[in-house]
Amino acid sequence: MMRMSAGCLFLLSLLAAAPEGEPPKAPASTGPTEAPPAAIPTFPETGTLLVSELGAGVVSEIDAKGAVVWKAEGLTRPHKAARIEGGVTVVTVKEGIRALKADGTTLWERPREAIVKDVEVRAAGTAPGRVLLCEPNAKRVVVLDDEGKEVWKKEGLGGPTDADFLPNGNILVSEQRAGRISEFDAEGKEAWKAEDLGAVLCAARLASGLTLAALETKIVEIGKDGKVVRDVASGFSSLRDLDVLPGGRLLVTDQKANRVAVLDAEGRVLWEKKDMKNPVDADWIPPAKNPPPPPAPVSPS
Repeated sequence: MMRMSAGCLFLLSLLAAAPEGEPPKAPASTGPTEAPPAAIPTFPETGTLLVSELGAGVVSEIDAKGAVVWKAEGLTRPHKAARIEGGVTVVTVKEGIRALKADGTTLWERPREAIVKDVEVRAAGTAPGRVLLCEPNAKRVVVLDDEGKEVWKKEGLGGPTDADFLPNGNILVSEQRAGRISEFDAEGKEAWKAEDLGAVLCAARLASGLTLAALETKIVEIGKDGKVVRDVASGFSSLRDLDVLPGGRLLVTDQKANRVAVLDAEGRVLWEKKDMKNPVDADWIPPAKNPPPPPAPVSPS
């Protein structure tokens, strides 16, 4: 049984799923290639990016110009970070999970029971649970309820490094060591799978029923039959994260290239931030999840 502190329970009551978008089907690409300068916009017109830099021990929030607007330093191997309401940032680190307030101080922390590489959250009131933990060394994925109680788990997996809640209530799991993506229903039964993919780090299900998978050096599209349909983009050094943004853009984290990039549906680079230190995760933060601005100083009378 997994237990969580009072601070953790308080924070869970604030959790809400971030909106996600899905890209339209696009023709194959040899990308990532540079888009013409006139076609390069800012990345999602609103919001910021939250980036975990494993090599620097830093989680930073950056705007569309690449400027740092918030940062937490001195973290030990930060793998995953997520922003929730009130400007609170949840970070998975070597010691466990920490929740940081907008001023960078710790709101609560939970000691490590197993190494957590991914944390996902779905909407409040979703039964039976809405907090999803991905634990590769323990070879399992766990779902917790609002009280921190374990309500679902799938064990015996091949190094799960990414997991997502699907609209149909199932869970999509990327198993890096097994080279497999699996979809499990509420009873833990396998509903779909794609095998022999190599080192698959993460995946995303599209509205069409097709699936995007981030392999080491490329992004592929997988059909409903579990077979690779086409390469969406290639030429990466070491992909570690893939998210679908509103409007159909793709947010990718390329660790060995030390960069985070936003691509269009054809794999062209629309925005990128280079010279990072081993980035392993990036999330889009809608404006509603950013901390409120500090109050204006009062002028002396």
